[in-house]
Amino acid sequence: MVGVNREVAHESMAGLNFVHGVAQALESGKLFHIDLNDQAFGRYDQDFRFGAVNLKSAFFLVKSLEDNKRVSRNWVELLKIGFILTR
Repeated sequence: MVGVNREVAHESMAGLNFVHGVAQALESGKLFHIDLNDQAFGRYDQDFRFGAVNLKSAFFLVKSLEDNKRVSRNWVELLKIGFILTR
């Protein structure tokens, strides 16, 4: 069994679209874990809290996870609660 661990900061540093990468992993059934943090483009690994730099991308990530039928509803609700508490 092989899967991927997506991390917001590392993909943002590389200039990749994190939401698109998560959607690809979900579609193939290979998304095993997500590291939720945030990052300014082209910087060293800063590990800001989720949604601190790019709120729009954070919103679309939560929405895509919420709309996907393979993701547990309990997991998405915990993600939304944690996101609200950090704002």
